[in-house]
Amino acid sequence: MEYVPREVSMDSGDTPARKVFRVADGSWLVEVRGNDHKRIVCRVNTAELVRERPYVPAGETLAERRRRLTGQI
Repeated sequence: MEYVPREVSMDSGDTPARKVFRVADGSWLVEVRGNDHKRIVCRVNTAELVRERPYVPAGETLAERRRRLTGQI
């Protein structure tokens, strides 16, 4: 609801017109219009984060990284 594509013409402080559609496959279709009434359509795909692994430099174990980040070195 906040993203405004570069192509949308707006003056400072303006709020663009917006229509949001939920598509059957789980994605969203968003139509945004600025002061020139030009329609810009964006497709937004949603995803559920299932797993995340932090970056660990070579030679540093995950336990060492935790200690370094929490100041317990």
